[in-house]
Amino acid sequence: MQQLQQLYLCPYWITADRDSKHNYDANQPGVRIITALSSLGLEFKMVLLLWIEQFADCYDQDAETAALARRQLYVAMTRSQDELHLFAGGQLKAIDESIKKIFIN
Repeated sequence: MQQLQQLYLCPYWITADRDSKHNYDANQPGVRIITALSSLGLEFKMVLLLWIEQFADCYDQDAETAALARRQLYVAMTRSQDELHLFAGGQLKAIDESIKKIFIN
């Protein structure tokens, strides 16, 4: 957050607490920060989805766990109106397969 402030990007943590989410204003300038789980129902011009390897449960042996992880990734990826950028720290093949599984199945 401090680095974003130093770049004058005005970070706004939407889900910092109950009040911040309740008082969210889409017209407020700046960079919005929100968890994937809290993003349902919101839309943004551009979405940067960081650490998508956190959705590795898309491959869980338990069908319900895998389905939940796929739904959560799908919701996170579909918040973007114009641009979606995915960032991962590793396991690119697994990530690629997860994305294919969500949009093809």
